[in-house]
Amino acid sequence: MLRAFKNQLKLMAMDPADSFIEHLSRRGGEADAARHEQALRNMILMMPEMLTQIRAWMVEPGMSAELRKLQEFVLTYLYHPKDIIPEDHNGLFGYLDDALLVSLAFQRTLTERRGLGYDSSMEREMAEQLPDWLKHAREVIPREAEQVERMLDELLLGKTRLFEDVMGGVRQ
Repeated sequence: MLRAFKNQLKLMAMDPADSFIEHLSRRGGEADAARHEQALRNMILMMPEMLTQIRAWMVEPGMSAELRKLQEFVLTYLYHPKDIIPEDHNGLFGYLDDALLVSLAFQRTLTERRGLGYDSSMEREMAEQLPDWLKHAREVIPREAEQVERMLDELLLGKTRLFEDVMGGVRQ
C-alpha cells in the first residue's frame, strides 16, 4: 500500500498539469513559490519512507504510549478522506498538511529516540532535512501548520477534540 502511495505521489509530482506551483504562488507570490517548491516537494515525496519508519517504531519496545497513540492518529488522518487541505481539488499541494503531520510525528519520535542513535542513514538524512522542510511548510501554510501542531500537542496530552473536529467526528 505504501509503495502504491509512493508511486502516486511521484506521478503527481512529475505531472506538468499539477497545480502545486500555482498553489504556492497564490500563498506567497512567484518568488516565494520558487524558493519553497523543492523543499516542500521533497517533504511530500518522503512521506512513504517516514511512514514506513513510523510503522516500524510503533512495535519497538520502549516506545512511549503517547507516541504510539500519536502514530496511530497520524495513520488515521492520512487514510481519512477529510483533512485540513483536501487532496481532491488541490493535487499534490493537498498532501502538504499530511506531509507536515507525518514530518512532525517523525521528528517527535526521533527526538524521543535520540539516545538510541540512528538506525539507518535514512533516519540521519531525515533528521537533517526535517527542520528545513518544516520551516518552509510553516511559511507557506501558517494557519494550517499551527492547527496541525496544536492538534499534535493535544494528542500527546491525551486530548482528541481538535483531532475529532478536523476529522469530522472520527473517534479513535
